[in-house]
Amino acid sequence: MIDGGTHLRRCMSYIDLNMVRAGVVAYPSEWEWRGYSELLGSRQRYRLLSTPEVATAYGAPSLEAFRVRYTAAIKECLIQGRTARESQWTESIAVGSEEFVHEAERETQYRVLMTVEQVGQEAQWMLREEEASYK
Repeated sequence: MIDGGTHLRRCMSYIDLNMVRAGVVAYPSEWEWRGYSELLGSRQRYRLLSTPEVATAYGAPSLEAFRVRYTAAIKECLIQGRTARESQWTESIAVGSEEFVHEAERETQYRVLMTVEQVGQEAQWMLREEEASYK
């Protein structure tokens, strides 16, 4: 579960950079089986995403503004070399604000380990299962 705002924006970029991270492609648009092409409007058939809803959740005032902002966010990640694996996106049940994560904890009723990581000026909370859950 991903909170909106900055958390959603960072998660989306992280997902679309998976094949770049794996060394398969240099840019997300080069990977045929990607959501990136849907988000930018180049795939018209067999779409899985509601791009207008994604744009709204992303915080963009229009679909075109979303596409401009999202393309810039991906380019920024690549220029800054931010393609490394980030555990909050691969090991968490929920990521977001403290309030969002506590609500996710109540709703899911998982045995959890609450952790917090500082990301820029904004605290990013993560809800994770305890290690003992896997033993």
